[in-house]
Amino acid sequence: MPNLSQIKRQKMLAFLDTIREEHKGDDDMLIALGEIESELNAKKYGLVWEQHEEAVDIKMKTHIPVFTEVPEREITAATGETYNFLLEGDNLHSLRLLEKTHKGKIDVIYIDPPYNTGKNDFMYDDNCIGEDDSFRHSKWLSFMSERLFVARNLLTEEGAIFILISDIEVAQLKMLCDDVFGETNYLNIISVNMKNIAGASGGGEDKRFKKNCEYILIYAKNYSALPIFNGAYVYTELSELIKTYIEEGVSWKYTSVLLYEGDKEYIGSTADGDGNDIKIYLRKNPIVKSVKQAATADNISEQEAYKKYGTKVFRTTNAQSSIRARILQSRKELSISEDLISIEYIPKTGKNKGKVYEQYYKGDKCNLFRLYCDDERWHRVGNRN
Repeated sequence: MPNLSQIKRQKMLAFLDTIREEHKGDDDMLIALGEIESELNAKKYGLVWEQHEEAVDIKMKTHIPVFTEVPEREITAATGETYNFLLEGDNLHSLRLLEKTHKGKIDVIYIDPPYNTGKNDFMYDDNCIGEDDSFRHSKWLSFMSERLFVARNLLTEEGAIFILISDIEVAQLKMLCDDVFGETNYLNIISVNMKNIAGASGGGEDKRFKKNCEYILIYAKNYSALPIFNGAYVYTELSELIKTYIEEGVSWKYTSVLLYEGDKEYIGSTADGDGNDIKIYLRKNPIVKSVKQAATADNISEQEAYKKYGTKVFRTTNAQSSIRARILQSRKELSISEDLISIEYIPKTGKNKGKVYEQYYKGDKCNLFRLYCDDERWHRVGNRN
């Protein structure tokens, strides 16, 4: 597809050449034409890119997209009411149609556009855009700008848009959104930790730092009309949360309490993949009860028991990990008969990086204790008194 900015610029420069030829004896005119030419070719502050045209743009000049209902794919609520719409097709077609039916009616838009990594993740005009494409970024900006302008038209005056992006285009996207939505309507950029990695150095021959973050840019349609956002968490009483889980069929397995960890006896060590020491301990005569049993023994409600024993409430899991596999092997080699063992080691990554961390394993299969206080739900519910 043509580079519209380049074509327009070439036409203007060619026209200047025609005028220059007609006035080649007029020094003042030639000086003025030279200044105009310099201005056309000059760099300017801000986000400047080559505007490209997509096949979908050309097609829409003569063909009007139309929504076609597919009844067998209708999404129906339990009450029998129809809600939500799933639109299939070219996203620009869909946006243009929504602009006619829902202009100014949408409160929140969340989009996850292509990151333009050069690894076949960005299709422009039916072609994969690779790292060697000299117009790689301008094609991405042309693609995004047209869609963001429509998205802005769809938002209510109190609306907001959330855009997920990687570091490759985050700088360009910020400037583009400042232009589309207005710099005063910029709300924030959130860093999202996508994975835990060891260190900050590159891997292999790659000299770049390892990546573990992506970003969410947030803009309002009209900052002055935007209501205050609710907090990140909605606090819920634990009893109400569990009741909701039961009604919705959500599994709730934090039903046991490690009332007493048992007498601790060192029995041996193993090592992680990097050769770092992992100490293994027997736990003799531990006391484990269900939350219900603990509540009955203390003559309190289960809700009060969760609050009282929150840091000792756990569930077991057979989740696979390299450390669990090593502990399972060590249990066999050391002929451990006790039901409960624990380990201590210093993680090199994650939230416990650099400090002594303790884990418990139960039974011949070394099922790992997962403490409720390590669950992200604890921070919303379990520690609220």
